Amino acid sequence: RPPDWDSIWFMACNLRTGGYSCPPSLSHIANAGSALIFVVAAAGLWYLKRRIEPGFPRWTFAFPLLIVFLLSNKVYSPQYSLWLLPLFALVLPDLRLWAAFQLADIAVFVTRFRFLATLYGMPGGMSYRTLQVAVCVRAAVLIACVVVWLRRKQPVPSPERTAVVALPEA
Repeated sequence: RPPDWDSIWFMACNLRTGGYSCPPSLSHIANAGSALIFVVAAAGLWYLKRRIEPGFPRWTFAFPLLIVFLLSNKVYSPQYSLWLLPLFALVLPDLRLWAAFQLADIAVFVTRFRFLATLYGMPGGMSYRTLQVAVCVRAAVLIACVVVWLRRKQPVPSPERTAVVALPEA
């Protein structure tokens, strides 16, 4: 599958070819590059978080791992935003970052379909540059979320909050 319109890989193809398609040769590079970037970035984030906070809750690594997947992947589906929702709530409960991501994601969604309208000669369209800006803003917000996750110390649950309470028998 070639890179999708609203991926960073498609932007790279567009810069390389000047067109709105990604030739198979560049698509193969995107396949290998996507996998390589994902593995290197995931390992690097794991290493950095372990150095910053050796005892961090390992399950919280799902959040930056998913973000690395979204940024390195050559396809970006709107459902990916739903994948991030519970992780925002559990790992990074920062309303400002979540709202920034939602606004950026909506901007990508709107500009993508308005660009496609232009591409197919329909009225009310937008340029590909506008879509590129929206994709870059979304990527920047996701990168900011990873940086905040790296720097934020995860709270250690207190024994009182994690203790099992016996219910009275009926």
